[in-house]
Amino acid sequence: MEGSRDHHNPTKVYQYNKPSLLWSIFGFPSVSTVLTNIALLYCGVSYFMETSDCRFNLIPLYLIISNSLFLATSIFRIICLHDAVRSLRDGDLIGLFIGVGNLVILCWGTFVLFGYGKFEKWNLEKSDPYYCDHAPVVIALANLIAAWVLIPLFVFVELYKLFRACTMRMSKSNNNPVQKRQSRIQPNGFHNASLKLNGIV
Repeated sequence: MEGSRDHHNPTKVYQYNKPSLLWSIFGFPSVSTVLTNIALLYCGVSYFMETSDCRFNLIPLYLIISNSLFLATSIFRIICLHDAVRSLRDGDLIGLFIGVGNLVILCWGTFVLFGYGKFEKWNLEKSDPYYCDHAPVVIALANLIAAWVLIPLFVFVELYKLFRACTMRMSKSNNNPVQKRQSRIQPNGFHNASLKLNGIV
């Protein structure tokens, strides 16, 4: 258990459990995400370089850009997991920009596959100008579907956490004035003694 002081309020100390570096690097969620991003990035690069395997090169390009950004996000989360102070302060702002970037890439990938990319013309015939191997197309579709399913879930969880934090803050603010009024109404022992000496009580 370690703590760090708030610069705005020096008396306030943040308490947190700092994980070990071993868990930060080899923790299952972080490592599984990083390995998945590396594999998908390799798939995108390999099909993007081999134009004979995928003439519809917007799909490999989407895999390259999206998984590069997701890989940077995963590495950033590992760093923030080890440095809890950075996660509490600087990580919130940087994480916001990364989240917006991921959302933009996701929208662009959806537009590429179903809009500009003319996904309905995708063909497995190698002589077709829209030919692309089965693997990158299925991987890109799986990424898009999983992302669009998980985004509403993450938004719901964050809104629920924000709602809980607001309700707890409101309950604390409502209880504090009552305690202050009670402390003002009830006289202390010294005040009672002075009243008795003066014959008032």
